Amino acid sequence: MFDQSQAAGPRYQRAFGAVGVWDMFTRSLRPDSGGHRRLGVAVRPKRRTLAYDAVLTVAVTAYTLFVQLILLPALAAADPKYAAVIPVGNLRLLIIVVSVLASLALALRRRWPLIPAVLAIVELWLQRGSPFLYPIALYTLVTRGRPGWAALTAMAGAAVPVFVPLPTLALAPPLPFPALVTFTVKMYILPTIVLPVLIAATVRTHRLHIGIIKDHAHRLKREQRLSASNARLEERARFARDLHDGVAHYVGLMIIQAGALEVRSSGAPEVTCTAALIGDLGRQGMAELRDLLDLLRSDPNATDGMSDQMADETWRREVQELVDRTQQAGARVTWRMTGEILHAGSAANRTAYRVIQEGISNAIRHAHGAEIDVAVVARPHLLEVVVRNGPKAAQGDAAARSLGSGYGLRGMRERVTQTGGVLLADATPDGGFHLSASIPTIGQPHDPRPSRRRRGNGARRDPIGARSL
Repeated sequence: MFDQSQAAGPRYQRAFGAVGVWDMFTRSLRPDSGGHRRLGVAVRPKRRTLAYDAVLTVAVTAYTLFVQLILLPALAAADPKYAAVIPVGNLRLLIIVVSVLASLALALRRRWPLIPAVLAIVELWLQRGSPFLYPIALYTLVTRGRPGWAALTAMAGAAVPVFVPLPTLALAPPLPFPALVTFTVKMYILPTIVLPVLIAATVRTHRLHIGIIKDHAHRLKREQRLSASNARLEERARFARDLHDGVAHYVGLMIIQAGALEVRSSGAPEVTCTAALIGDLGRQGMAELRDLLDLLRSDPNATDGMSDQMADETWRREVQELVDRTQQAGARVTWRMTGEILHAGSAANRTAYRVIQEGISNAIRHAHGAEIDVAVVARPHLLEVVVRNGPKAAQGDAAARSLGSGYGLRGMRERVTQTGGVLLADATPDGGFHLSASIPTIGQPHDPRPSRRRRGNGARRDPIGARSL
């Protein structure tokens, strides 16, 4: 079970002690420590709070108009005592204008709390201590983290009964000084100043509690993500060690045996050439294995520290070497590339290279002797790779069935999907095969949903790579 007092740390624990309550209360009266306060930038409120402020503004404005235009004139007409304390003439017109402006200014109280506070103070003095808008403005200053302005506003409100007689005192019989002070404190200071400050401080303390809990929850989520990422990296490192200890050993033995065969078959040029090719392929396999081990031991989301031009040239050279080795093995392979790789990370480059490699390998295994065409289109935020081959030879059917296990394209589809791309495997009407991949680069994610395109008669989609390794 999640223990809030333990999870939130010492700051939260102090908040629930005898000293912690006072600490959080005093902290609620301190100014916000965010950068927007230091820079003087207003915080944009949420839509829900804007709706609340709009409703509050409309209600307060309607009530102000009702009091100033209907209630007070009715009281003045009904009782001469009220007529003696209600202003008339230009002063009354000024009070109405200021009251309406102060009511409308409540819509700005979250972004600019000083505007309604100043207007509320002016209205308070003009009406000789009629507390209506003033408590709302004082409450807003405290909750928005403006303790200095809240203190000045409180002092300005507390000074009203010192210099201006309150309307309620004018309606009551004369009181002695002690009773006058008690009456002023109970009927004016407490409800107008003390109570709004206490309520605002309580609300702000509650918000601090909620903020601490949310902040700690976010930290826990980040720690969980980091722990999961570290666990994945450790698992990848373990897999890399196992792969190195197993596969690298046998590939190394194959290279040694190929070298020995090349030396012993000096009288047979064809055997020597084949042995040399086997050795070269083995060494290339070792290089690929080392790259794979480096990939497993590193962060898969990391990018190569090279420029776009270097990445493009290096990738073209690697693909060209792959095509050359395949041609030396007797396959008919052609390839072409349109565009230049821009903003491509190492993961996108490796994935595109593996798609080409897998497509060529499948074509050789399942359609031995067929022509293989590789086309690459580099767009600003996307790499499109297409590998096509013609129909397979009849004599290669048994070999193709024996070598095909279905894991090659499945793994390649998973690799492409991890980059946010999509891989499609289609049979062509003439019996060939079509492999296409859309791989997004770092600049912009790609929608992995395949687009609708026209297929000829007899074409079918191979969603699970049934013909793959």
